[in-house]
Amino acid sequence: MQYLHDFLDAIEWWKLEPAHELVRHQPDDVTRRMVLAKVAGRDFAVAYLPDNAAIEVNLSAFYAPVAARWFDPVCGRSSPVTGRIPNQVDRRFTPSAKGDWVLVIERAAEGVGSPKTQSK
Repeated sequence: MQYLHDFLDAIEWWKLEPAHELVRHQPDDVTRRMVLAKVAGRDFAVAYLPDNAAIEVNLSAFYAPVAARWFDPVCGRSSPVTGRIPNQVDRRFTPSAKGDWVLVIERAAEGVGSPKTQSK
């Protein structure tokens, strides 16, 4: 629980609004459905994968190219998705292993492929 607390403490979670329509190709099994929430008017979203091999996200709702990173709620570690990602396409993101994962999508830093740090 400490990892989840620390993750939520580092983001403005209270501004997140459900945006499940941005997730493409949901599993038929409702217990395996992925959820996504986005901050209105900003390029910041968080998706939860309960036990899925990958998630496909419609990035056209973002205003600029984005960067992404995976957060492992079991170990508390993050790992970046390489490079800037165009905001005009559907993009498939695949975690490095099976299990629970959180995908963080945010505006890419200018000229850099790594995500900006989200502050409170």
